[in-house]
Amino acid sequence: MPKDDPGSLSLEEYSAIVSYLLRENGYPAGEEELVSDVPALRDIRVEVGDR
Repeated sequence: MPKDDPGSLSLEEYSAIVSYLLRENGYPAGEEELVSDVPALRDIRVEVGDR
């Protein structure tokens, strides 16, 4: 993303997009801000359940 220049957004921009998508899909906010740290993001698990 963007289609004509993949990988060109900053880590903060990708985090903002992920945050937006989670919020718009009904996931509750966490207790901490979503970080832009790749190793930390790899540890996040999204559980699917009844919403």
